[in-house]
Amino acid sequence: MTIHDFPELVDCSASRGGCTGLGRSPPSLHPIAQKFPFPDANSDFRSGYRYDQSLLLSHRSWIDKHHNAIGVENIALLNQAIDDVLAAMEHIGTTPAHYGVLHADLTFSNILVQDGELYLIDFEQLGRGHFLYDFAVLWNTLREESADFALR
Repeated sequence: MTIHDFPELVDCSASRGGCTGLGRSPPSLHPIAQKFPFPDANSDFRSGYRYDQSLLLSHRSWIDKHHNAIGVENIALLNQAIDDVLAAMEHIGTTPAHYGVLHADLTFSNILVQDGELYLIDFEQLGRGHFLYDFAVLWNTLREESADFALR
């Protein structure tokens, strides 16, 4: 079973326990991740899977490539968003308390439910980055799934 079989976990108003359980998953992953050697400039651990400033900066080349379809107004908006997130990442820093090994794909299809317990699966995107990346992916999934659920 996946989390899709438990709509009460998507609709937090229906079951506070479900949302609490879902919210507990990423924080429990990060203390485990902190036990791994810290990924620094000398480490090649999953260096192709970085969810940090390098990924964010790569979006600028995507913007340049698609500038005609995006439009001047949207380009300025996207570049400002990149600048804002880069500034926030710099403020947070890359200490082991905020940066390290993360799942990077916390979507409902990667959360299993068995006997009332939540389990994370599919660590294919496992990489290094700011722990907030996992929360951002999960937050986006919750927003999208909640909107889909409301339409049903």
